[in-house]
Amino acid sequence: FLFQEKLSLKWGFSTVSLGKRHKMYARDSILKSWRGGARIDKYNATWPFASLSLSEKILTLKVLFRGKFMFDRTQIDSLVTYHGTLPIVGKATSGIGFAHNVADYPERIIFWYFGNIDELARKLQTKGFGKKVVQGKLPFFFH
Repeated sequence: FLFQEKLSLKWGFSTVSLGKRHKMYARDSILKSWRGGARIDKYNATWPFASLSLSEKILTLKVLFRGKFMFDRTQIDSLVTYHGTLPIVGKATSGIGFAHNVADYPERIIFWYFGNIDELARKLQTKGFGKKVVQGKLPFFFH
């Protein structure tokens, strides 16, 4: 990948606008993807309205009504795992947060996943995303 001056992402032959977010040029094919939900600051998207995709160089979180959040390996400082229960419905959930250094992105970016979150964190870390994995406290959904 390489960073561009333009505010767009070129993927194959198509261009997607990214607003003021970081720009990357990538032709990586997706190695693995997961379906789930997401928390972007105070916005919460439930399953199945978010997807996390891993390619060789880029980690992409797509969230309905919030867009794409793309990270290269240098932009994720650590991965934060969350384990808990959804309020009201009592369903067990887990998530993975991204402690990142992208100034244009919201501070809180979490991907909710009903699978094994520790296994997902290990997979991302072995691909170079996140220098460490830390356990986080599950954020309250309604604040």
